[in-house]
Amino acid sequence: MGTPQYMALELFAGKEADARADIWAFGAVLYEMVTGRKAFEGKNYASLVGAILSADPAPVTPRWLDRLARRCLQKDPDDRYHCMRDLVLDLRTPPVEASASTKAHRWPWIAAGVFAAVAGTLAFIHFRETPPTDQTLRAIIAPPENGAVASFPISPDGRTLVIAARVNGKQQLWLRPLDALHAQPMPFTDDAQFPFWSPDSRYIGSFARGKLRKVAASGGPAHSLCDAFSGWGGSWNRDDVIVFSPSSASSIQRVSANGGVPADVARTRGVFPVFLPGGSRFLYGAGGPAETSGIWINSLDGRENRRILPDESAAVFAPSSRGERTGHLLFVRENTLMSAPFDPVSAQVSDDAAAVSDGVGLDTSYLPVTVSDNGVLLYARGGSAGRQSQIGWFDRTGKSLGPVGMSGVVNNPALSPDEKSVPFRRASIGGYDLWIRDLSRGTETRITSDSSANITPFWSPRGDSIVFGSNRTSVFNLYRKPTSGSGQDEPLLPNRRPNATTHWSRDGRFIVYHENDPKTRRDLWVLPTEDAVADRKP
Repeated sequence: MGTPQYMALELFAGKEADARADIWAFGAVLYEMVTGRKAFEGKNYASLVGAILSADPAPVTPRWLDRLARRCLQKDPDDRYHCMRDLVLDLRTPPVEASASTKAHRWPWIAAGVFAAVAGTLAFIHFRETPPTDQTLRAIIAPPENGAVASFPISPDGRTLVIAARVNGKQQLWLRPLDALHAQPMPFTDDAQFPFWSPDSRYIGSFARGKLRKVAASGGPAHSLCDAFSGWGGSWNRDDVIVFSPSSASSIQRVSANGGVPADVARTRGVFPVFLPGGSRFLYGAGGPAETSGIWINSLDGRENRRILPDESAAVFAPSSRGERTGHLLFVRENTLMSAPFDPVSAQVSDDAAAVSDGVGLDTSYLPVTVSDNGVLLYARGGSAGRQSQIGWFDRTGKSLGPVGMSGVVNNPALSPDEKSVPFRRASIGGYDLWIRDLSRGTETRITSDSSANITPFWSPRGDSIVFGSNRTSVFNLYRKPTSGSGQDEPLLPNRRPNATTHWSRDGRFIVYHENDPKTRRDLWVLPTEDAVADRKP
């Protein structure tokens, strides 16, 4: 009894069957998935049984998969795989084809999967070694239930995904083998952010509670390696050297994977460093003015530090899956995931950049893209956690009156007293920068560019200056900036740690803000604005 197209030969003969009959059925299903047609077909039951008894299925490509399917569909059970474990090993390590077609000098791209913010899913895709006529593997991977995903690097061997996610209010790391149905939380990883893998896929580095830490992927307690104020990405090479960004306002540093005292590598501020093959040079993203922002390359000895692309984005390197020297550089340009041919030896980028998928944006410079050494690509649409937003007008009944500016990772709008301008914050490389939109002209002007978190702008009652919060000195402070654009940003509270501006009183005499205190938690404070700077005390 059974469905004839998937029944092994011994079942038709009435013989006692074992697990090898299931291997036959697996081979029949695999063949049908790859080719779109059944392995054995007939116009009626008799002709179908005759085909199963005497015929062989038509060949499939690639050849290694054809050999695998045929071994499953051998007439004699002794000639099939004896257990599924052997079959799985062959699937994981397909033999290298020696035909001329696999040696063709081209880099066969894959089509894009999607991480849709609304649906809350991740997508992955496979760089294939086969000709473009072959099918591409695609899948959508669900994140932890009720989870907001922040980042999701894949292991170098392409087998496991680690997800930094906040689930039901708790931030921690989750592991998801690609052959599993669900992600599982990792103990000892509370508050962990921006995880990254060791090159052997055995350990995971991350940032939590002011420390750079590592934890075994197989489980166990996390070990602190060194101080890292907030942590903006890291990378681990085969010599057990880790490069990392301790904060968006700091130089990139290096430290041993066994722990120790970190040392500066790059004097230029940067975030999300990524080692290139060889482990002596790395990419990183830098913000700031137009002449310095972009994708840079640096070396551990500090001798090489130059910009290779002006795009304000982090980047990852996708190696060739066929052992070729060149690969591809993946980065974001205008909310589009781009791929450009890249030689990691000369560090030269081809001008022939191609779009992979639209709707892939940066969220505080994090690039929601990850690639394994064997060519599995995952990316997310709508920012790292899908936090695309749109500033808009609404009337007092809640009716929308239209958008203000472009959508993106934007928030904190504040209408000017004359109702002609709106400052807001927008995600940039290493944090957030403040912009002002002229409502009558429809133009936008960037007013901060220091690779830090600049937040919550508020106007003075006269409209001649803006107060905002910033952590540009590694701790938050309040700053006042003239709207004329002249002069330096004035720090208002150099010896305190304000968390954010709340409001400026209508008479211009006071600024209200809040601080987080370990003993009293969140407190409101009032800062007089009319006294001399030296005497100004909240």
